[in-house]
Amino acid sequence: MSDPCHRLLVLHPSAELYFAVRAAGGGLALPEVELRDEHTAEVEALNEAVRTRWRLTTTVLRDLEHHAGAGVAMRTRLLEAHAPLPPALSESWSAAEAAWDENARAAIAACRRPPAMDAPWCERGWWAGVKPWIESRIGAAEVVQTRVWYSSCVARVHAAAGGPATHFFKALPRPGERELRVTEWLSGRAGAPAIEAIDHRQRWLLLRAVDGPSLEAKRDPLRWCEAAATWGRLQASTLGREAELRALACVERPLSELAAAIAPLLADEQALVLPGGEGGLDAGELARVRALGPVMQARCGELAAAGIPYGLDHGDLWPSNVLLSAQGCVLIDWEDAGVAHPFLGLAPLLAMVRELRIDVAVDELADAYLAAFAARWSPGELRALFRRSLPLAMFEMAVRYWRMPEEAVALHPWMREMVPFFLRHALAC
Repeated sequence: MSDPCHRLLVLHPSAELYFAVRAAGGGLALPEVELRDEHTAEVEALNEAVRTRWRLTTTVLRDLEHHAGAGVAMRTRLLEAHAPLPPALSESWSAAEAAWDENARAAIAACRRPPAMDAPWCERGWWAGVKPWIESRIGAAEVVQTRVWYSSCVARVHAAAGGPATHFFKALPRPGERELRVTEWLSGRAGAPAIEAIDHRQRWLLLRAVDGPSLEAKRDPLRWCEAAATWGRLQASTLGREAELRALACVERPLSELAAAIAPLLADEQALVLPGGEGGLDAGELARVRALGPVMQARCGELAAAGIPYGLDHGDLWPSNVLLSAQGCVLIDWEDAGVAHPFLGLAPLLAMVRELRIDVAVDELADAYLAAFAARWSPGELRALFRRSLPLAMFEMAVRYWRMPEEAVALHPWMREMVPFFLRHALAC
């Protein structure tokens, strides 16, 4: 599939008007830009493309629609323009729906429907309050919107013009108090983000930037082991503190619930094979995964009987959520934090070791991670139990993507592929 095309419904900053370009047939159409494929939440390149092409300063409010067909992905996105507007575009704004083409009318209708997510950044005018709040904490700053999707809006903050990022701003949806509470609770521990400011009423978080790349950008096996060790120490410090974690609104992920979900997941052939088959399990993989189901259900009981208490689960431990610096690793994005058995949380990191062909053995990563537990349990027993938990950890991630709300999956269809993705990695464990 080629790079996606973005169809843009751009709102006027102060009137009920939309930015228009001339269609081939002479009517009005929405502007479109084609950008290289990246995570569906990334918006910085989109805002920059609009600024470069039309001299408009914009922020993205939300996605409206996603269509994939004939080898092309089309995303319709709602943007807000900010004053001042270029004088040359004064005649380029219209509300006359009869003059618009069919695609534009469909986008306007989608814009008028309530958003699927309960997020304030979907509302026109919300962005205007972000920069003043940040500057009231750190002084004059440049604020660049980088990510928008159902669970957060993120911006990069530069306290000095032209200088490196000094902070990151993150806004969370109305039900999203969890990440603020967990980040605040972890503050001061090695491996946790450093908080500059926090506003619980607005669910805003200002974090100090880390002066290095994400783990995803590094192939050095030592850094991957360091990331596993950092997570192990952070997690081990929370074992047995379930009551505190529940008070932080962490999602409970008991092994009994995972065991109960395995059979329904494996019965949903459409979720495993996927419409059209692209990215889904083939017939052989499907048979092997289904045969593994009862084994994984029994493995839940085995893990529970081992007596290791539940602790904090990051819930989204992809290498992109591990930032590297000379001082060590920092784990970010705690919006999916939960209470769970500790050995289930490394699944995304371990899957990407294989996907990126990082030259590190699973046992090396396991030893780095388990070192934090060795004072309380036998290292040999820990390693054996951890190795037996690996396919179950992949099943747990598959179950969580299988349960994603349909409205989120419709706008971010790559989520469907994560079900067979993790089940395939379960077979490889």
